Amino acid sequence: MKYPFGFLVLVLLLWSCSKTIIPYERTGKVNAISHENAIVVLSSQGQAEHLDKAVCHAERNAFENLLFKGIPNTNQESPMVPNEYLALEDNGVILERLLVNQGYKRFIMDSYTSHSSASRGVTFVDQVIKIDLRSLRNFLQDEGITKKFGL
Repeated sequence: MKYPFGFLVLVLLLWSCSKTIIPYERTGKVNAISHENAIVVLSSQGQAEHLDKAVCHAERNAFENLLFKGIPNTNQESPMVPNEYLALEDNGVILERLLVNQGYKRFIMDSYTSHSSASRGVTFVDQVIKIDLRSLRNFLQDEGITKKFGL
């Protein structure tokens, strides 16, 4: 009888010591810093179990908001992709490569952490990201996710 109890204690001990994995979640915590012509600079927040992953979450958050929501007070107030669900249905593989597999990095001109903090195993970051909108727009058009302007 003492073996099942000992096994249960061991499982609980190992479970309590395991690392917490914080999944990506899109938030509206993206703000405009500046914009000119085909470049936008955004501040985006992210959180994860370590700094590198929190930075990736913040960058992805910025791109998802830019693509599917638009960014107020910029030259990209409207979403670049007007119908997120239709785009994911029709171009899911391409958008997965772009967003989940960090294909967005090729459109980042600069990215740096302006502030970070950690609390109880969670790292929070404020990331400043400079994005080349022209290249991103051309990519979306070339892949058939959006149509060329005026068509």
